[in-house]
Amino acid sequence: NLALCKPTAYFLNSSRGGVVDEVALLSYLEQNPNVAVALDVWENEPDLNLELAKRCLVATPHIAGYSLEGKVMATKMVVDAVSRYFNLGLTPWWPTPNPLTEKQVIGSAENILDLIGKTYRIERDDIRIIAKDFEDYRNTYNYRRDFTGFKVLKIEEDAEKVGMLGFELG
Repeated sequence: NLALCKPTAYFLNSSRGGVVDEVALLSYLEQNPNVAVALDVWENEPDLNLELAKRCLVATPHIAGYSLEGKVMATKMVVDAVSRYFNLGLTPWWPTPNPLTEKQVIGSAENILDLIGKTYRIERDDIRIIAKDFEDYRNTYNYRRDFTGFKVLKIEEDAEKVGMLGFELG
């Protein structure tokens, strides 16, 4: 399938590490150096293919669910399911205090890209920086906020699209 890609393709995997044959991808990249690759999942986590990571434009440590909103919502789903199963009467459950009620305020942004850059800097999670302590990094990860955790007071462009992404507009 890689051979069907254009030599200027963008290749992204954020689903499951085993979906991509990393040896085949590395071989493909050696033949097609202009292909841009972004990986958030790895075939043999936590033992990473560092050679492949070096070839990536973006290489992150599989932290898609490591946001405050993701952790609270996952916990809520578990508590609600256990409560329903055992008839505990806890649903709908929310933590007290609920950390999701307080939004981080962003004064202004020019456009969507500027706004996203103010909420999350992906380069801080670059695997090439943290590869030696991959598992420790994930275990001690400081939760970031999803877009729904932010209130934007002023946006110069794309206000409707910003709202569709989950940002609160104020």
